[in-house]
Amino acid sequence: MTRSATDVRVPQSQYARRGAPGAASLVAAANDAAWQSSRGAVLPERLRAPTIRWLMDLPDAITPYKLAAWFPRVANLIALEWSNRAACTGYLESLVRDVRGGRHGFPPAVNDELRRLRTYRYTGAVEPVGAGALTGGQR
Repeated sequence: MTRSATDVRVPQSQYARRGAPGAASLVAAANDAAWQSSRGAVLPERLRAPTIRWLMDLPDAITPYKLAAWFPRVANLIALEWSNRAACTGYLESLVRDVRGGRHGFPPAVNDELRRLRTYRYTGAVEPVGAGALTGGQR
């Protein structure tokens, strides 16, 4: 197995004690490469295959299309927890209600989709589109 500079971080002093010429700069470069690879730019999350399957299995009236398009990370987390009723309902509740205070919340269309998902997960009933606004729940 071949190791790269990012696999091993060696203290600079260990090479300096051995007296190897230029070793300090090699170790510094290796440590810098390791730091850069661990601090790389975070790419936007995409919908995962299980999430796409989950979206396709949902009734069309509650499928959160805007949530999936605008917040794929959240859609991935909901899909991951969907089979665990307690965890999923707790997560959906935390998304719909501002329990920490001071959050801006989701856009109204996404918030409505989350409310319909929550109702469906709690009761199995498909809430009509736009009904979330009639129930008076505010984020």
